[in-house]
Amino acid sequence: MQKENSLAMFEKEPIVKLLLKFALPAIASMVVNSIYNIVDQIFIGQGVGMLGNAATNLTFPLVTFSMALSTMIADGCVAYFSIKLGQKRTDEATRTMGNGITVALMAGLFLTLFMELFLKSILLLCGGNKVNPITL
Repeated sequence: MQKENSLAMFEKEPIVKLLLKFALPAIASMVVNSIYNIVDQIFIGQGVGMLGNAATNLTFPLVTFSMALSTMIADGCVAYFSIKLGQKRTDEATRTMGNGITVALMAGLFLTLFMELFLKSILLLCGGNKVNPITL
């Protein structure tokens, strides 16, 4: 019964209301993440100093790439999920979410292993050859 009510929301609610309901928490999380990054840089600058700020800025492209990869997987999964819900194929929609979680976990593990193996080369590509060797 609960499943029927939650799916009915997508059929009966206006798109603008649904968009606000789901977009506002996503926007809020991005704002909080940005504030966290700013405050983190302030604390690192005060505690470690200039080299700490340089080191975290050097790794920022890796964090951005990780977020882009996870967003790509999530957006693709949600789009396919929505299509299947619109076609009233809830069993396929459920499998889609399970597969999406599995793909996200596998991508995270692969990315972790890849970055662990090639971290120094990746950091050099991100501008590590232009920084103090201590920072690298």
